[in-house]
Amino acid sequence: MMVNGRRSRPSPSPMDNSSSQEGEQKLANLTWIMITEPSQSKDKEMMRNVRIQVMNDYLTKERRNPNSKDARVRHSGRRDRTPINTTPEARKRPGLSTMRSHSPRARDSVIDLTLPSEEEAYQEIEEESTEDAHMAILTRGVASKVQLAGIGAKLDVFSATPKFDGEQHIDVCMLKHNCTTYFGSQAMCKRWAPLLFAGRAAFLSTLCISSAYLDMMQMDFSHVTTSNTIESVRTLTVREHTVKLIGERLSDPVTCCNDGNIVSVLHFLYGEMIVACDQALHWHEEGLHTMVEYRGGLDQLGGDGVLAAMVTIEVFELSIFRETRPRQEYLDYARYISNSSKRGSAIPESPLYYPTGLHHTLGRTRRCDEETLDLINFTRDLTQVVLDLQNASSTGSSPLGRYGPHTARRIYTEQEIRALNQKKSNVTTQIVVLEARDDPVYEATRLCARLYATAVHCNQPFSVTARNFPTQRGVSSIVIQIRNCLLRTDMSNCWDSMVGILFWCTLVTGAACNDPDDHDVEVLATKKWMVALAIRCSILLTFQHTDAVIRTLRTVLAVQGVLRGAAGGQEVWANTPGGF
Repeated sequence: MMVNGRRSRPSPSPMDNSSSQEGEQKLANLTWIMITEPSQSKDKEMMRNVRIQVMNDYLTKERRNPNSKDARVRHSGRRDRTPINTTPEARKRPGLSTMRSHSPRARDSVIDLTLPSEEEAYQEIEEESTEDAHMAILTRGVASKVQLAGIGAKLDVFSATPKFDGEQHIDVCMLKHNCTTYFGSQAMCKRWAPLLFAGRAAFLSTLCISSAYLDMMQMDFSHVTTSNTIESVRTLTVREHTVKLIGERLSDPVTCCNDGNIVSVLHFLYGEMIVACDQALHWHEEGLHTMVEYRGGLDQLGGDGVLAAMVTIEVFELSIFRETRPRQEYLDYARYISNSSKRGSAIPESPLYYPTGLHHTLGRTRRCDEETLDLINFTRDLTQVVLDLQNASSTGSSPLGRYGPHTARRIYTEQEIRALNQKKSNVTTQIVVLEARDDPVYEATRLCARLYATAVHCNQPFSVTARNFPTQRGVSSIVIQIRNCLLRTDMSNCWDSMVGILFWCTLVTGAACNDPDDHDVEVLATKKWMVALAIRCSILLTFQHTDAVIRTLRTVLAVQGVLRGAAGGQEVWANTPGGF
């Protein structure tokens, strides 16, 4: 999707008892390269670093080979030869990381580049100082490796990554570039990239998201028909190949539920969320849950917690868009996921997430003017009132969950409850009476807030409220109005520091489109489009702001639980978050 690794030793046997340690060592020995377009692979400094890595890899293997005929690693004379450049001056030679290019392109294209045995690599470079010697080593050492074919003067990283069988029917290079452009980030490269190389299917399954997202972004809403709302032939082909790769690993008891295959199913399910029907999503979600149970639960997954967080986030998003309740173990686990944003970084604040108590990031954002910020504050206050009233009406003790105790409930007096109800009515009125403006960002936020507030006022799920919403400006559905406003905005970078607002807006609007009995083709296409945008926002945020994504999703689920409970006479969310 965005990285390319060079292995310095062969993969361990799956039956090896020490495969876990060897796997960690194997990941530590990879060289990570991140580029956003194929032309960046021609950067001279990057090409030089790759040649050093490949040469060092070759020489390391030759030293372990007692039958090696290479003069530089011949065991009979190696020990007696005086080392070259072992003087103190030579040892003060700057490390590889300090000799990288300082050009912006080089800094952006190489992330966490770590080459093993740097001093040894430089020693070998001094022995063979000419470019011809470098190429001779490459020719002898990597000629048999298909994935390294072509490395040299013109390195094409996109061509060196894994490929589907029968790739002539799929523009894999375009999909890889699309995936990097829309979903790639430095935080993802550091935290998620190692898991992508846990298996061929783990890497190639990312193309399911890329192709499905591309289908939605190319949707022509000016003339929507049944034929152009379904997935493209390209997406169908990618799905077919991905299912085959996952199935091959499922048939192997060693790989059926390992981290690599769970990553593959995660990617596949994200793609299916955009284009598939509810029944298919239910089957795939059940399969993912079965894999997690087979591993012993979320806390047994690898990736230093990031894989468990991704599974939880995906399950929550599925529940929101289908207006259902996730399994209790995911709700319990989400309470104890915490990965706060780094100091100094822009926090993705929204009506549902403001960890400092105030919207500091939004307050400094030029795009978010005073009127927009007031609207967001109204929605924030309304959400807090809804959750406070839910806590006030809940009864029973707080039991111990698998991952710890639930949040303690506060006891409210009757006077406090009356005050909360009055505040709920006042804030709802403030949101509803706001006038329209010729600002698509503000209008999308205002319309979504109005849908949100109306659902709360009427105690109805978002989808029911959307169907009963009055017609405005000749458009019969409010979700279509919100979509039209979003289409007028610049979403190339998901609203920058207002990405939290876009995430909330797409979650609520996507849930409002949920109606299994509705055969309105335009609403169906709008739902897929909203889901695609919400998935992009969550992937961009997860690896650096996990806490923001989890708490936003938990709050939406809590509000949905209140609305479903009021409409159906039963409580859906038994223990709402204590302060979001």
